[in-house]
Amino acid sequence: CLNVNCPPQQKGRILHFVSKQAMDIEFFGESLVERLLEKGLLKNSADLYSLKREDLLSVDGLGEKSADNILNALELSKKKELWRLIHGLGIQYVGAQTSKDLAFELKTLDAFLEAKESTLLEIRGIGKKVVYSILAFLSDKNNIELLALLKNSGIVLTSPEERSGRFVGKVFVLTGTLASMT
Repeated sequence: CLNVNCPPQQKGRILHFVSKQAMDIEFFGESLVERLLEKGLLKNSADLYSLKREDLLSVDGLGEKSADNILNALELSKKKELWRLIHGLGIQYVGAQTSKDLAFELKTLDAFLEAKESTLLEIRGIGKKVVYSILAFLSDKNNIELLALLKNSGIVLTSPEERSGRFVGKVFVLTGTLASMT
């Protein structure tokens, strides 16, 4: 389906956004997302952050404890890493590692939103195909509205302190002497 507003596409985008690989928001499975879409409580990922306790209690199968757990998980997700949001947007060709590279270099959501072609091309691991996909995403009216809603939802994203990779978290011990150090 080419219609970005058809229910299966809406559901797929929201499920990707809440997934462990993206924003990692607990308690959001396929069944819950379907029920929220059917009740008209969700149209896009930003609508997650406007859910109220009474909205959740109106959904079949959700009790007070579940509603509270969902709202707490949504609040926790507002303080996730910037790369998770970038990845959660579902931009074509932008996977988790590319999202991490973008977040490491650009540091803030505003810098990402305002990034120019030349800036994006300077980022390690990002080629023209990815850059054009990002720029096309950021120039789409619906995506601009979605990002504005996400920014207004109270999200305070953190930027990575260092790049991720196979040596992150490893400790190296060097023994011996070096001519230039004691």
